[in-house]
Amino acid sequence: ERRTGRSPGYYQANEHLRDSAPDLDRAASGGQGGRDFADACLVMIDNQQVSLDCDRAPVVVYGSQDGRWRERSFALADKSLGVTASLLRAKTYRALTDFDNHLDDIRRDWSNSEINEEIARCL
Repeated sequence: ERRTGRSPGYYQANEHLRDSAPDLDRAASGGQGGRDFADACLVMIDNQQVSLDCDRAPVVVYGSQDGRWRERSFALADKSLGVTASLLRAKTYRALTDFDNHLDDIRRDWSNSEINEEIARCL
């Protein structure tokens, strides 16, 4: 939520490339998104499904229900997979900054405005 600086979600990066499972208990308690925001979601990348072709979305989406995370169905905008394929081919992910990177060097833009502008141009 931009006005308060609070983000109704949970970030998790698994140690192993083949591990795409979220720690749902940790997300429910430590992430708080499941408890405090009815519309919170958790999106996990399924690394084994990522490809330059992007013929299907390599993600699993979880939504908050009764303070717990439950897998949810989702729909992508028409151009999403094409834009994703274009960004992967351009290796745009190398410029991606998460909030931990920003804390290490506050000059880094954790909102990734340049990448967001590139996505907007592709749409």
